[in-house]
Amino acid sequence: MNLLKISKNILDECIAFYIRPAGYWQQIKEGNREGIFSFKIFFIPALVILILSVMAGDLMFHSQYGFLWKDSLIKGSRKVILLLLILFSSIVITRFIFEAFELKIKMPLIKKIAVFSLSPALITMIFTSLFPFFDLGGIAPWYGLFLVYNGIETFFEIPEKKKFYFYFVLFLSLFVMIMILTYIINKITARFIY
Repeated sequence: MNLLKISKNILDECIAFYIRPAGYWQQIKEGNREGIFSFKIFFIPALVILILSVMAGDLMFHSQYGFLWKDSLIKGSRKVILLLLILFSSIVITRFIFEAFELKIKMPLIKKIAVFSLSPALITMIFTSLFPFFDLGGIAPWYGLFLVYNGIETFFEIPEKKKFYFYFVLFLSLFVMIMILTYIINKITARFIY
């Protein structure tokens, strides 16, 4: 498979997933679509591309005093570690909240929803690492919460009485977890840069 065909497949999947997430999740549920945003097929290779894009972006736009490859490697590693921590923490938090609300949980689906819903953050990080002047202000990664909502609505039955509180607790917990992890990772790695 050549690079152009892979890029076209990723673009087609992104358009289908991001424009109509409910329909995309429904096609996965019915078995009509596999989805390319899985951990092995998309997430791991995209993490490697993320590190390379951070280094390329630093080389192109931040090398007036010479290319500082150690700083670029630390910046790329920081983003990869942050995404992995968000992924694993969100799975744990989601499972905990499902159990707290006494809802039936299917862990493979929770993992799939978590990985697929992190794809906007991952794609945005790659794009803004290569072209920092196109920074979207951090809006696109939060679209992942909408993807989580659509995924849970498609695969799980949540009683109407619990629905508002379930999503409020889930999204507030995910938001706080992301903010805390971002702060901690930035504080730790700031000591090693420059």
